[in-house]
Amino acid sequence: MTLQTKAMVMGSFVVFFWATAATAFKIALSGMGYFELLMIASFTTLLISAVEISWSGKWSNILKVFKDQPRLVKFSLQGLLNPLLYYLVLF
Repeated sequence: MTLQTKAMVMGSFVVFFWATAATAFKIALSGMGYFELLMIASFTTLLISAVEISWSGKWSNILKVFKDQPRLVKFSLQGLLNPLLYYLVLF
């Protein structure tokens, strides 16, 4: 498979999953408030990230970030920008 073909396949996946996520958010918003939905989405993201970090065995890298206070604050603030702050502004 050429690089161009791989790029097209990956681009198609991105479009498919982005459209699916937007539709899921729209359907979910009909049954709950936006803040509850954002909390569920953020917790789910945290859980999936923790599973991936455990699977790849990179907890030592995460612990290094927690030991470095300025980086931890910087990364925490960046983490609030997306998805939480982004969707609060959007809705």
